Amino acid sequence: MSTFSNTQYVNTRQPFTRLTYTNGGGEDTREETLEAYHTQNVSKFFNIGLKYNLISANGQYKFQKVVNNALKLFTSYEGRRYNMYSNFNLNKIKADENGGITNDSLVTDSTFQNTADIPTVFGGTEQGILHDPDVLTTVKNLSFVIVQEFNFIPEPVSDAIEPVSDTIESVSDTIESVSDTIKPVTEKKFIPSISHILQFDRSSRIHRDKTPDAGLNEGMYNNTFFNPEYTLDSVYYRQFYNTLRFKLKKMTEKEEIRFHIDLTSELLKYSFYTPSDNQINYAGDTSALFRFTGQKYYPDTFKRASLLSNFSGSFNMSWSKRDIFKSNIRTSYFLAGYKAGSYDISAEFISFLKGKSGKSFISLLLEYKNEIPDYLLQNYYSNYFIWENDFSPVKNAVIDLNYINPLKKFEIGINYSLIADYIYFSSIALPQQYENNLSVISLHLTKFLEFWKFRSLNKLAGQFVNKPNYLSLPEFAAYNSTYIEHEFYFKWTDGRLLTMLGFDIYYNTKYHANAYNPALGLFHQQNEKKLGNYPYLDVFLNIKLKRTRFFLKYEHVNSGLIYKNYFSVLHYPRNEGVFKAGISWTFYD
Repeated sequence: MSTFSNTQYVNTRQPFTRLTYTNGGGEDTREETLEAYHTQNVSKFFNIGLKYNLISANGQYKFQKVVNNALKLFTSYEGRRYNMYSNFNLNKIKADENGGITNDSLVTDSTFQNTADIPTVFGGTEQGILHDPDVLTTVKNLSFVIVQEFNFIPEPVSDAIEPVSDTIESVSDTIESVSDTIKPVTEKKFIPSISHILQFDRSSRIHRDKTPDAGLNEGMYNNTFFNPEYTLDSVYYRQFYNTLRFKLKKMTEKEEIRFHIDLTSELLKYSFYTPSDNQINYAGDTSALFRFTGQKYYPDTFKRASLLSNFSGSFNMSWSKRDIFKSNIRTSYFLAGYKAGSYDISAEFISFLKGKSGKSFISLLLEYKNEIPDYLLQNYYSNYFIWENDFSPVKNAVIDLNYINPLKKFEIGINYSLIADYIYFSSIALPQQYENNLSVISLHLTKFLEFWKFRSLNKLAGQFVNKPNYLSLPEFAAYNSTYIEHEFYFKWTDGRLLTMLGFDIYYNTKYHANAYNPALGLFHQQNEKKLGNYPYLDVFLNIKLKRTRFFLKYEHVNSGLIYKNYFSVLHYPRNEGVFKAGISWTFYD
């Protein structure tokens, strides 16, 4: 989805456009993605851009179709006194729900020429171009943000702009985003500024089920509270967010100091709707389309719409000296509203080291959170699930320590989390709270190796949980990407062709991987079966010719060659082997 957090702002002298298209699978199982990205400066200080993503996949199994549309518009203005950053996002996802296959042995012990022949829990109608699943989930989202900053003392502006970065991703078929940023300038005195941040976020999730008995018989839920014949559940969320920020900053060639204080108010709304048996004519009644507007009527005594608010303050201080250390301390506290009493304290320290192996650094993060659980964990109303909880605040203490050597392309780290009153979803997909302490220790190691034309990226992770019945993780996971990199030079045309030919392999040990509940759209604990101990192997060829990139890839090459326990979610098998190809073309003018 396109969101606030995945927006990148750009400053570039030349218009930049990137078109990317990928395709995989056969006629009936086709998967296609399309990305269109464009940005340009209208003036020296003012930039505009857009990004559109489309994902369309029929799936290899019955009723697994998904269509995802995401649109982002973004703009920024960077002047001496006034700065502005804004983005607008629209998302719509329509996804079939098939409930998983009826029996895992249909994959592990049987041979089907076509995965679409394997029976699934939920069905539907598939006749020619008519595609009508019995169970369908639709998610819609609209959001925008605008950040405005006014500097009381004009900032000096540098004309120097970093050159366009056009690097090929070494070990995957994705393309890194272009980021052209203004080089930092120096100012020996503190520059005061005031900012205003306005955010709006509106989301809805609609779940339609024509055959409630199918899920009831499989034990996905125990009741139909309002309508045993038809389900049309919906949940709606709206957030209106205002922040006033006061900031001081000073930058010199060797030192940077920043302070800021935020005062934030939030207005939230949650609504639930489920039509009862005598409230809707399923064949043609469109009254459900208006369930999020005006004064709503809910069946019987089922009126569930809540207006909430929050008011919080936060303080942030960062101090850094070039090539010596960086530090950042942050604290926030909710003064009033639904989350009153919640707070967060964190401190991060980075120390730079110099030695024979080049410049490296050690980072240490300390954090403690005391947080009121989200409203949807406390309250939820639908045809299949109703809960009203009074959970205690969740306390989480984190220590994260890492050593990184960019020159040696090496990283090692350890993370320790101690969680009190952890909230999880049980095997019957209901939120529960574990009132004792739950601890998680994770270790990770990353090393990139180079020899002649051979490249190898290696990632290892170990995870240990003291109470796996409440949080289940694989004890060991590994990833390796090994490839040959070679640049062909054509003397008669002075052309260069960069190629990478290799393989990716993924592996994790067995563990009680989560189950999935379509009615809620979430994953939950299960003790029925352990999944894992299965390697996934992909082979790929990446090619870069001037401004154009191509990739060819065969995913899950080992499908059917060894035991067929390729499940990552209970009763949901991974795709069998599939060939994919893609192209990405960039334009700089």
